[in-house]
Amino acid sequence: MSENEIKRNLFILGQNGSGVKLANFELEMLAFLAKQKILTSRQLHLYYSHYHNLSSSSFRGKLWRWNNKDVIETKNITAKQRWGNEYNIVRIGKKGVKILIEEGYLSPQWENINIRQFFSIKNYDHYIATQEVVLQTLLHSKGIFLDRKNIISLPTDKYSHIIENRKMRILPDWILQKDKNFLMIELDTGNEPTSTLLEKVKKYIEVAQGMSNKNITVLITLLDDSMPTQRIYNNNGVKRLANMKKVFLYLRNLHMPNFKLYVSFLKDAAEIGYYALYGNIPIHELELDAARYALHEIHPLFEYTFKEVANSDIYFNKVPKEFYADVIYELINKKNNSFETVLFVFIERNNIQILDRIKYLSDAIQNQRFKRKVSKIVGFCIRESDRDEIVGAKIPHLLLGDFDTWVRDLNLPPKFFKTRTPYSLEEVEFEE
Repeated sequence: MSENEIKRNLFILGQNGSGVKLANFELEMLAFLAKQKILTSRQLHLYYSHYHNLSSSSFRGKLWRWNNKDVIETKNITAKQRWGNEYNIVRIGKKGVKILIEEGYLSPQWENINIRQFFSIKNYDHYIATQEVVLQTLLHSKGIFLDRKNIISLPTDKYSHIIENRKMRILPDWILQKDKNFLMIELDTGNEPTSTLLEKVKKYIEVAQGMSNKNITVLITLLDDSMPTQRIYNNNGVKRLANMKKVFLYLRNLHMPNFKLYVSFLKDAAEIGYYALYGNIPIHELELDAARYALHEIHPLFEYTFKEVANSDIYFNKVPKEFYADVIYELINKKNNSFETVLFVFIERNNIQILDRIKYLSDAIQNQRFKRKVSKIVGFCIRESDRDEIVGAKIPHLLLGDFDTWVRDLNLPPKFFKTRTPYSLEEVEFEE
């Protein structure tokens, strides 16, 4: 951090000359607080710690002093259940607004905003969890956070200004924008019917159709135990997440080039948001070759050789290209020279289009809709933690694996998994 960001300036707030000293990064934090309306003291401490190390107790002392000066206002929110959590929530104060206007962090129109209403929120868990997605996305990388001024963070009531005053039929819980990349955040507490989520996504697809020069990413994130909440959400597990994913399969126009849909737990949302704002990272040739390299070049116990097969040898003309596998191999058994044709698909965690593509290919295998017999699909990824994220439907003919596991366990046959249920995987042999 530069010396200019750390240096504190005295802002006089009373007639007796008393005031408060604030560094530039603290002014930026207070401006962020004002625009997000409320944050918990824990979330505000996360922001602060990105700039300057300060213990939780020392930070609470700082908030207490700012609260006494009306720079901020704090409020305790009680737990809703026996095992729930209390919140200490924070909003900007009247004198905090005055300072931020004078320093150019807020526009003069903020003098007319009723900041007292910021505490009037019906569902604190929903709102605070939405802010958790926003904050963790911004904090995901120091690099992205240094570029935060190029990211627009807007609540629902400011949505029309971002999309050129287009009349919309759907409003997200929050929007983040960088250049032409839009992240539409939908926070799910587990109470909304999946049919309602489906109708929302259909409307987001209409939004993407009307904004073909913009990239629209919809992130439906399920509240989990990665943050404290007023209530305990016992039903927000893998079954809920799988049911949310499954409802979007076979959805019309899901595979538009400027539209992406993710369904994830809250703990995974920041990484998705990062890639959405900074452009979804394309799959590189090295990643596409990861399965072949691990199984053929490194692992000594995988008894097959690889021969790449052209798309034209497999697909009929009527198959849309967005459903193509990433690469096709003919696998030749070293022992008996028998061979089989296998589709390989690179997995991006929580991506619904990839799940839908795999389901399409599985149905095509089941109904023999290829020019020649295809035996199975291998869904592969780099990290072991990404492997399980495809779960959302029971998919025949699908085997899952990851590069990290394949190259780590060289004394055992390479591990593959099938979807035993929509919610769980089961280890199997490749030959099954």
